[in-house]
Amino acid sequence: MLNTTQLAFLLIPIAIIAFQDFKYRAVHVLAFLLLLTGVAYTLYDWEVWRPIDILLNNLFIGINLSGVWLYLRVTGRIFSWKETTSYLGMGDLAFWLVISLLLPLVNYVLFFLISLLIALLLGKIIFRAPRTIPLAGIQALVLWIVLCADSLYFQKGVILQNCLIP
Repeated sequence: MLNTTQLAFLLIPIAIIAFQDFKYRAVHVLAFLLLLTGVAYTLYDWEVWRPIDILLNNLFIGINLSGVWLYLRVTGRIFSWKETTSYLGMGDLAFWLVISLLLPLVNYVLFFLISLLIALLLGKIIFRAPRTIPLAGIQALVLWIVLCADSLYFQKGVILQNCLIP
């Protein structure tokens, strides 16, 4: 269970990321550094270090990015890896990488899939006109809600263990 300081060190940067991505469609690198500091503080305070989860989470990101690139390549929308950034922002990738340090593998995969589904639905419903959606902002908002709900109601320790599944 997160204490108040840990929760603040995580929720404040997450809120900043969500706000900046919704308002400006860009997130300053300092917001990610703040979140990285909060993640490091939380993991250090709990003496939790899961290198295998971090490795597998980043492998999961790599597989997803490769799949997206391959799909866009086959459909003829892009021809180089550099062009992928017009479909996926660097802020989205930075958010995924920082959060990959925080969550165990099962929780990370579930968070990733559920937040992408929510982003897709919100993108179709709310953000119809713009060509882009604030993916990092939506995912940050989902993570903010998960951390708050876990700390206030469920108290299962989403960060410490694979508790999103029985």
